[in-house]
Amino acid sequence: MKCKEANINLLSYLDGELNTEQQGRVEQHLASCKQCQGALENLKQIYIDIIKGEKEQYQPNPYLATKVWDKIQTSNQTVKVPVIPMRRSTIATLAAAGLAFGIAIGTLFNASLADTNGNNHDQWTQLANEYFPSDVFSPYEILDDNN
Repeated sequence: MKCKEANINLLSYLDGELNTEQQGRVEQHLASCKQCQGALENLKQIYIDIIKGEKEQYQPNPYLATKVWDKIQTSNQTVKVPVIPMRRSTIATLAAAGLAFGIAIGTLFNASLADTNGNNHDQWTQLANEYFPSDVFSPYEILDDNN
């Protein structure tokens, strides 16, 4: 392995992201190359400085753990029953069911009217022919004479 390839893999080596073959090649190169050993030591120092800086910058709240634990304990002791959301969901469900039922009944009623409306003229003509035979008397003759 050459120095360029080793330097590319140094960060992955520190993070433990290399497979065993690559890790072995990097370690073998580091054993024989003082310059890459120095680069690795510099990277380790930078990592340590960054981690120390982050630790100092972000101090944990010492009371946070006790607050969270107390909140968990009190929430386990008091069980809330969601009464109002259940009622609202029941009302919404019944309203939706009623609306669907109304649409279904309206569609069936409209379909039955559509059948009678289409045959309505034929039915009235048939009834008129049965009750008012054309050879005896037709009430439509008076209308035809006026027009």
